[in-house]
Amino acid sequence: MTTFGPNLVAVSGNMRYWDVTERLSSLDLPCLVICGDRDFLTPRLHELIHRKIKRSKLVNMKGVSHGSMWDDREAYIGHLSAFLDSLTRQGPRS
Repeated sequence: MTTFGPNLVAVSGNMRYWDVTERLSSLDLPCLVICGDRDFLTPRLHELIHRKIKRSKLVNMKGVSHGSMWDDREAYIGHLSAFLDSLTRQGPRS
């Protein structure tokens, strides 16, 4: 209750003013941003996160919510595996 309040959608606890969006641009590592088109953290928010992180890849899964790893486990693991495979193909970064 102290951190978020009674639910995660309408945050009313101590986290209501916490925002590190501007710090995302300091990340310089591969990031996979996955969202569902039915996520309460909207695809628009995920797009913002993706644009801020230089080396990110955005995947918007259809027909899933915030629990995309449970809603469509096979597709989620497929996206995650493809992302990790792409890092292996790139090799180490100098």
